[in-house]
Amino acid sequence: MRRSQFLNSAGLRKDGRRAHEIRRIRCKFGVSGDADGSVLYEQGLTRVLALVQGPREATFRQEVVDGEASISCEYRTTPFSSSEHRTRRRGMDRKSVDLAKTVKRSMEAVVLCERYPRSQIRISLYGIRSDGGMLCACINATTLALIDAGVPMKDYVVACSAGCFEKNFLTDLNYLESSSGKPNLPVAMMMRSKRIVMSRLKCKLEIEKFEGLLESAQKGCKNVHEILKSAVKERAAQVLQGHGDVESSAASMD
Repeated sequence: MRRSQFLNSAGLRKDGRRAHEIRRIRCKFGVSGDADGSVLYEQGLTRVLALVQGPREATFRQEVVDGEASISCEYRTTPFSSSEHRTRRRGMDRKSVDLAKTVKRSMEAVVLCERYPRSQIRISLYGIRSDGGMLCACINATTLALIDAGVPMKDYVVACSAGCFEKNFLTDLNYLESSSGKPNLPVAMMMRSKRIVMSRLKCKLEIEKFEGLLESAQKGCKNVHEILKSAVKERAAQVLQGHGDVESSAASMD
């Protein structure tokens, strides 16, 4: 594919972003009263709902892990979640199972499971709309939902993708870019330690291009992290304000 299909003469992509820019991120906390933590997360046109239940006592014996909490994760798609113009079967398939396993392993790297022995943390993910980067969006949404649930974590896990188009590296790929057949590297990393907990590359690539891809994805993670931190601070302020309103009401009743 020609460069003009992804970057115009002004260096802008089809959606108006520059090569290094991430898509617009929006998130809404507390969208489900049935979950301990919940987030509706949007990155560009990609949208995912993340629900967290727990830590709670494990229901079944096979769910028990001696000395620490176990994490389970499930991902499902909705009927109109894909940008692809073809019919998709709703629910779980091989890709959905693989995505859920990847999110689970990424969260196991940061959740302090040892604080909750013989308990379980359940993560439920629902892909509402996919326009590229669903795996990264699910990881980011899960991080926020775990924080919303009050699950102790030693770090943020943040994910972002990068692609290589001839000599150009693009950050946070949308559907058009990620489905082009060009190298696509999603990366998840712990932001304090800079430890990479997930990376996937399904093609062979020269080491120089791989290093460029990795650097672009890491810079994208840094930008996403700043947005997630701001969202968490805003959520914390709302929660504290809510507690203050409750205390004021109780005092007035006394």
